[in-house]
Parts: sequence; structure tokens; C-alpha cells
Amino acid sequence: MNKGQDENSRISRWTRAVQRILTPASVGRRRILIAMAATLVGAVAVRFTSKEVKNASDQELFSALADRLLPAVDNNPGVVMLGIDQQFFNDLKGNSSRTSMLNDIMGILKKAQFTELSEAQQIQFIEDIFSEDKNPHKRQLQFMVDNLVKRYYADSRSWPALDYHPPQPLGYAEYADCAESQSTT
Repeated sequence: MNKGQDENSRISRWTRAVQRILTPASVGRRRILIAMAATLVGAVAVRFTSKEVKNASDQELFSALADRLLPAVDNNPGVVMLGIDQQFFNDLKGNSSRTSMLNDIMGILKKAQFTELSEAQQIQFIEDIFSEDKNPHKRQLQFMVDNLVKRYYADSRSWPALDYHPPQPLGYAEYADCAESQSTT
């Protein structure tokens, strides 16, 4: 039985149950249809909202880890402040080859109750993963760190943290003046 047939059998079971409840009370067909529609709408709403809550929870965990890896310091924004964690999370979630890695990372964070840990405990948790050579999650976490760092420093809003300023619009103006002064001598 495929997924569509399974879904149809569930709906037909609900339909029969609603009919059994309402029909003996000599309720009209219109009321039965309205009751079934309301039941179906409620079931669909519960199904989709519970899925959204799960993703929000995963995103919060991911953001907590990202914030611990590249936090905001003084006036310099962190990855969470720039929204890079959300972009990366959505990219991982949308990439079928990376979904299992994301699920693994979320699994270890949930198991450790990462958001319930203090800042020092969170840092220790991350250091423990990186310090163990045979930790199966070390490679996944390293992939995450590498990508967050690349995305962070590719964003021009992070450049003040490096005291980096792009060159002047006309190139290096101080050298442009040198060419004029040398040609007149």
C-alpha cells in the first residue's frame, strides 16, 4: 500500500467514524459534510504546525551552536546577528545530500541539551568533539565551522572586525599622484 492509499484509508476511516456518530441523531447530510471538513482541516492544521515547531526548534539549536562558534564581540557582529546561521541552515535543509549531516548535528545537540548548558559548558562540549580524534561528529562539525567562517568573512558587514576597508574608488590614489609628479620632472 503506497502513501496515497494509506492517507485515503485514514480519511475514509474518519469519514465512517463521523457518520456513525452523527447519523443516529438524524442529522442532515450537510452537517455531516461540515463536520468532516472541520475535522479534516483541524487534522491538517495540527500536522503542519507540529512540523513547523520541529524546524523552529532545530533552527534555534543550530543558531545556538553557530553563535558559540562565531559570536558577536564588542561592536563586531556574530554570525547570528548577520543572519548567516539561518542562511546556512536553510541551505543544509534544502540539500538532500547534507540533510543527514544536519540531522546528526541536531541529534547530538538535542541529546546534550545544548541550549540548556551554560556558555562555558557549551564551549567545553564543542572542544570535546574536536579533541577526540575518532569522534564521528568531528568531521561534520568541522564542515559547519568551515562554511560559517567562509560565509562570515565573505559578508562585508564583518569586515570592520578585521579593520579592513576596501580600496579607494579610483584604486590607490596616493600612487596616482606619484605618476604625475614623476612625469613633470
